Amino acid sequence: MQKDYKKLLPSLNIYEIVIGKSIVNKIKKKQTLLQHQVKEGLKLATRQSVDQLLQQCEDAINLAQEQYKQAATQEHYTDGDFTNALQALEDAYNDLAKLAFSANAQQRDQLHRMRLQLQNVQNNMILLDH
Repeated sequence: MQKDYKKLLPSLNIYEIVIGKSIVNKIKKKQTLLQHQVKEGLKLATRQSVDQLLQQCEDAINLAQEQYKQAATQEHYTDGDFTNALQALEDAYNDLAKLAFSANAQQRDQLHRMRLQLQNVQNNMILLDH
């Protein structure tokens, strides 16, 4: 008795039959992410956009280090500025993560190194007993 496979095919996507459902799901997720990025208007990272973001990160690090020094000596007198510096670090970190999606390999390496610096300063500030 032969099975009628043509009746089964409409319920299955041909790609799911050939390469497996789990791989298809991964591909669909990747496509969804790419479609979302296109809708958001993400473009390739330019050298200027990377440089501007790296400068923003350096400014946030400088502000945070200044607040760290003040907090270490003055304790609770500058909590608002200390919190603002932490927020600037977090904002810069999030901007780095966004830009990394559209960066080339060299730019991703630069952004990764800056992200490590941001994390180091954040950790120091969080661990400061002030």
